[in-house]
Amino acid sequence: MNTHDSDWLKKTLRLKGFPEAQTPEEADIVLINTCSVRKKPEQKAYELISWLDSINPGILIGVGGCLAVQVGNGLFERSASIRLLFNSDTLSAVPEELKNLMDDQEKRLNLIHFPVFYPERNTVLPTKVEAGAFVNIMQGCDNACAYCIVPSVRGRQRSRNMEDILAECATLVEHGVKEITLLGQNVNSWAQDLWPKAGGKSFFSELLKALSKLDKLQRIRFTTSHPKDLSDDVIDAFTELPKLCPHLHLPLQSGSDKILKAMGRKYDMPRYRALATALRRARPDISITTDLIVGFPGETDQDFRDNLTAIKDLAFDASFSFKYNDRPGAPSASLPGKIAEKVKAERLAELQELQTGFTSTALQRMVGLKTEVLLEKESRKQDAERNSWQGRDPHNYVVNVCLPQPHNLIGATLPVRITEAKRHSLIGEPETGI
Repeated sequence: MNTHDSDWLKKTLRLKGFPEAQTPEEADIVLINTCSVRKKPEQKAYELISWLDSINPGILIGVGGCLAVQVGNGLFERSASIRLLFNSDTLSAVPEELKNLMDDQEKRLNLIHFPVFYPERNTVLPTKVEAGAFVNIMQGCDNACAYCIVPSVRGRQRSRNMEDILAECATLVEHGVKEITLLGQNVNSWAQDLWPKAGGKSFFSELLKALSKLDKLQRIRFTTSHPKDLSDDVIDAFTELPKLCPHLHLPLQSGSDKILKAMGRKYDMPRYRALATALRRARPDISITTDLIVGFPGETDQDFRDNLTAIKDLAFDASFSFKYNDRPGAPSASLPGKIAEKVKAERLAELQELQTGFTSTALQRMVGLKTEVLLEKESRKQDAERNSWQGRDPHNYVVNVCLPQPHNLIGATLPVRITEAKRHSLIGEPETGI
């Protein structure tokens, strides 16, 4: 979501007459869009602010995102260069306010607030061909996970109207976008704040069906899903909608029922396992990825072993795993039974080593198979004799493809035979002549 917000802001500023500097040293303005869900990104933001002050003392720094909400006016005290604070809800006001701040060098401005309804902003069209686009469908979250500060820094859930979502998607598709990724803190609960839930049906499944009717759209993805709100009709959509990619990121957070309860996740392992089984029944080739936290307060050795058991039983294609740390204002910060840093580090290393084997197996399973790759950009590493391109297949695997001669193929869908599995990606050869 921050990536999408930053991209929107960059494109809008260009349209509003702000030329982009090539380096921070020559910039008049630097905007930092932050995250504070974990401690490490917060520390990185502070380090970046200090570095900018040291290399460009006269710079105007704007800080947005979760850290700006969490610290608020306290950021003004950290650096005289910080003159603008904003959040995702007030992003649309940033370009005009930057002009005002450039005219008044003494002014400092805090734009942060949470409107009652979803804050619409103009759709910024791609200035060049783009294979995929992110589209926000909601802001905020009504869940109360004990470790999470999202409700306090992003606000309560506010869903966007279906008509506005579909209009933005249609516009992007008409301008060449082939893949849409719907974004929200919990997409499965989309529109529950707008209309009462009826008959166990999910409004989100209706949105997926409506979106799939856009003729030129090739692929649909969404993130992130909360297991407690993943309904049968959304699972069925993986069978019914060919455009819905066979990949789902479904955060588990812990394999221990005791820890899940302490986290306030509102599901247990039998429920999660049932969801995974249903998903694989609906789409046997589906790739399921997850999030896991180690070292939550009160986590015993057995609770941690339950995490490892979950990875073995569920065979995730990949997982994003983190050491628990207290976040300001999160309920878990006051819980007893904090785990020593050394123990958390050891547990995380063991969990990640186990996951590496399952990720390797998932990638190796693709070798020799044919898949469709939507090309997104030129690969970072280039072959000496051939032009190398990078894209993703429907399962969200990163695939690098070497072509015999240079082509501008952003947005092209290429049939590819996978020839090699790397640590986190795949190598393929085109099935047809280019």
